[in-house]
Amino acid sequence: MNTADLPATPVRDGVILATDWDERPDRLPPDALYRRRIGSWLLWRTGPPKGDDTHYYAFHADDLGNVREFPFEDQSFRTWKEGLRDSP
Repeated sequence: MNTADLPATPVRDGVILATDWDERPDRLPPDALYRRRIGSWLLWRTGPPKGDDTHYYAFHADDLGNVREFPFEDQSFRTWKEGLRDSP
C-alpha cells in the first residue's frame, strides 16, 4: 500500500499494519497500526488505545522524514492532535 492509498478516516472493517505500508519509514515500528489522516499527517499507534504502553507517531505525508511522536503520558492527546491539524 502506498502513502496515497492510506484512508483519511479510521478503517472500520480491518486494520492497516505498518508492514503493509510500502513507504514505511524505519522509525515506525512494524507492529504499529494506522489510525487516520489529520490534515497532512498520517497517524499510527503502537500499544493499546491509551495507557503507559501507548505511543503515537505522526508522519507528514509529503515528507516522511518529518515525524512527531506522542508518548501518551506527556500531554493532552486532544491538544497534540489539534496541533497536527493546525500545522501545515
